[in-house]
Amino acid sequence: MRTTTKRASVALAGVVALAAPLALVAHAAVVQPAEARAGSLVQVGPIAANGFPSWYRDSTGLRLEGCWQSGDPLCEVLADEIPNPDLPTSYPDNFPGEHFYQMADASLTAGTAGTVDVVMNLEGAFATPEVISGDEVVFGRIRIRAKDAANGTYRITHPYGIDEFTITDGAGINSTEDIGIAPGAFGGALRSRVGPFLTWDTFGSTGPDAPPKGYVGDPAVEHAIKGSPYGTNLVRVERKDTTGAYQTIGTTTGFHVQGRLARNGGVDVPQATYRTIEDGTTVVEVFASSETGQAIRMIAPDLGYKAITLEEDDFTVAAGGATHQEGRYYGRFAVKPGVAVTGGADATKIVIQNAGDVPVSSKTVSLSDVVTITDASYDGTTLTVAANSSDAAATLTVNGYGDLTAGAASFTGVDAPPHVITVTSNEGGSATVPLATSGPFTVPDLPVAAVVVSPTRPIAGQPVTLDASGSLDATSFEWTLVSKPALADAIPELTGATATFTPSRAGLYEFSVVAIGDSGRSPAQSISVQVVNPLAVVTARPGPAQTVQRGTNVTLDGSLSIGAASYKWEQIPNVEGQVIPADHVVTLSSATAVKPTFRFPVMALPTAPGPNSTYTAVAATPLRFKLTVTGVDGTTTSTAETVVRPAVETLTVAEARYRTRGEWRVNGTSDIKAGQKVAIVLGSKVNASGDPTLASARGRVIGFATVDALGAWSYVGTGPNPTTAPATTTVTLVSAQGAQLIANITVTS
Repeated sequence: MRTTTKRASVALAGVVALAAPLALVAHAAVVQPAEARAGSLVQVGPIAANGFPSWYRDSTGLRLEGCWQSGDPLCEVLADEIPNPDLPTSYPDNFPGEHFYQMADASLTAGTAGTVDVVMNLEGAFATPEVISGDEVVFGRIRIRAKDAANGTYRITHPYGIDEFTITDGAGINSTEDIGIAPGAFGGALRSRVGPFLTWDTFGSTGPDAPPKGYVGDPAVEHAIKGSPYGTNLVRVERKDTTGAYQTIGTTTGFHVQGRLARNGGVDVPQATYRTIEDGTTVVEVFASSETGQAIRMIAPDLGYKAITLEEDDFTVAAGGATHQEGRYYGRFAVKPGVAVTGGADATKIVIQNAGDVPVSSKTVSLSDVVTITDASYDGTTLTVAANSSDAAATLTVNGYGDLTAGAASFTGVDAPPHVITVTSNEGGSATVPLATSGPFTVPDLPVAAVVVSPTRPIAGQPVTLDASGSLDATSFEWTLVSKPALADAIPELTGATATFTPSRAGLYEFSVVAIGDSGRSPAQSISVQVVNPLAVVTARPGPAQTVQRGTNVTLDGSLSIGAASYKWEQIPNVEGQVIPADHVVTLSSATAVKPTFRFPVMALPTAPGPNSTYTAVAATPLRFKLTVTGVDGTTTSTAETVVRPAVETLTVAEARYRTRGEWRVNGTSDIKAGQKVAIVLGSKVNASGDPTLASARGRVIGFATVDALGAWSYVGTGPNPTTAPATTTVTLVSAQGAQLIANITVTS
């Protein structure tokens, strides 16, 4: 049996709760092939007892089930993915962390690209490293690796498309595209590039070279394949030459493929309800789904039935350029007289089984009543809902509002209703309908006037700006001078979004402004400007100290300065006489603005591959700025300083593992959710010395991870072997936010 070394975990350990399918591609651009796509995955089978789909179907009608049971060399499970590989697999106690519906890979040596590995899997895994019900995910993976590829532009054609890579940093190619990793959203994998399934090119024949019966191929045997939706049943590596043309540097048609034909159909039960009809008979209705041609039965001795078979529908749907039957089943049964049926907490239970499966698949479901909504309307203030249940004794509740009395209720004082109304029953039923609306129209918002005065404490003779540009929905402005100090000079008419005047005397100046827009006029906004005597002391006020995140924009604020006619900002060293480090020098948007901005620099990371003999991590050094303001006389000045400090990051490591088959898995968290990079370096020192010709030299960069919106980061990929000379037991994590952390390495097979 072949030992597969190219498989790698979904690596969701640092991604705790993904709400949508995610594509992860490093340095790759997907190129649309000239041929139109012909085929894909089209259907997800019923959910099995282990929480995963029983099978997936492609557009050719081929169905494959998950290879999670141990003991089948043609449908193998990695031993290190099973808690106890010496025992049979079982759910959930001894279930693999990852398994495959399809495993397909090819490897070749291609000139300057070196060894190129292409993996095309339909994989089942969990959103966390633990086997937890509800965390199941199935995703389509396209992984391409060529770690020794020289700089240049490459185009790699494979059965599921074309990927283009431009390498400029000597890091090679390490691209992973995973589509469908939202827990429980098993249809997400249908949108991946994986599909139709790949099989030996002799699949379907009866000759001596046909694959073993019931399988798409023997994963231990390299073989030609078929199934590409583009007719490209190969891996071809091309490199762009100096003329811009692509030249082929390697091709292979040999693949290893694994997949077992689905032997069972499984069964799902989306709904099972009860109702009482006009003659008093209690009726049970069951809606089920499976593969076509199955023996789907209801087992309900409590209802007076030992077993009764559901009817199958032959309805056909089109998907992926082909058609298939959905495998829908339905049964309507009359309950034996005198038998009570209930829903809710003490619901009557029935068993729906697929009698043709080996072993028999079954689902135990609770019966619920049928809720029907007859009115869900809103007139601008009152929400009216009417509904009924197939169980006359049921209590119905409008979600978010309250119970219905005698099947109807009106809820007053509702300003913003939901777009749909859901009514639930204490007997387990529910119904949702769109809301019907009527009533008065919502009127457009009036403009809102908002004014900023700068400077906030001007002196006589100093220009003052009234800035209303931040007003909402305004197209013009109407300014009015309400009052001014006695003997003050007249003020010219103010116009526009930004108006300026120069007060001639100290005292209180009062204005009002009305913002005018398409929807009308805003209420008048009052503005008071207190002007001080020009003999008052000029005072520079650069604003309080700030703590900010590296990589973000920072605003310095001198608007609270007193008596300032002009402003001058400059960055100064933290200690007089020292030089500002080059990586901490910033550029202000304007050195003479009241509120200049700049970007706080991120921490420089070690470069790949290392060792980084000259790298030095700078501590959380603040940036210091001096503000000099000059009064209206042009000679009186005042200076003051302020500092901007970088936020301190808390970096954690949950796992730092090296698998002897050549794979690294390092993941953890950060309390700064900024999308910053984390460098993973071998050894306890980033700038440790080492022979750069040794793959395991301390100080070499293993790889980089990106912190996501939840604060998690994760790296999965190849890298130097920590157990070879010079051996080390630690890795160092360096973040662009300035954090450093040393973690111990766990080595596993």
